[in-house]
Amino acid sequence: YEEKTVAFRFAEIAKETVAALLPEGDVTEEELTYRIIRLWSELHGVVSLNNSRGIKEFGVDFHRFAGRVTEEILNSF
Repeated sequence: YEEKTVAFRFAEIAKETVAALLPEGDVTEEELTYRIIRLWSELHGVVSLNNSRGIKEFGVDFHRFAGRVTEEILNSF
């Protein structure tokens, strides 16, 4: 239950933040929802890669790239 509450709170904060970054009146509710799902998915991917043993076994130091990847995700908004 607590995990779901935290996840939904993240979605609410993300929605408010993304809406504030976009030009007023230019984005529909559907587009805003799409952008939140995209943001959530991309950031989840960063976390998953960081936690993955596979990426380490592949010989990649993910921490060298995590900041850049995250920055590019956030700048796409």
